Amino acid sequence: MPSVDRFEIEDEIESDAGWVYTITLSPEGCASSSLRVSLSWHDHDVISRGTAPPSATIAAVCRLLSDHRDLVTRVPGRVDVSTLRRLIRDFDRDVQSRIGPADPMGG
Repeated sequence: MPSVDRFEIEDEIESDAGWVYTITLSPEGCASSSLRVSLSWHDHDVISRGTAPPSATIAAVCRLLSDHRDLVTRVPGRVDVSTLRRLIRDFDRDVQSRIGPADPMGG
């Protein structure tokens, strides 16, 4: 199964509950696909512990999705980070380890 070789954060919209991102995932050897991912204030605070901007947190989520490429093909066109937290074991710890500077070009 192809890995998510590259991602791009296309859009960030702030809402009362947090943020909604449009992300383009580019699996190795496959056509790119778009995914809308929502990140609540609560999930961001728990995951980043206040040490990173939301864009860096969502970029780390994309990096983690690279290790869960089977899940990428099963999620609908829109998913909330809270759902991913329930679906992926040790999600918070694994995202925290991938948080770096905000990198909208991904990969």
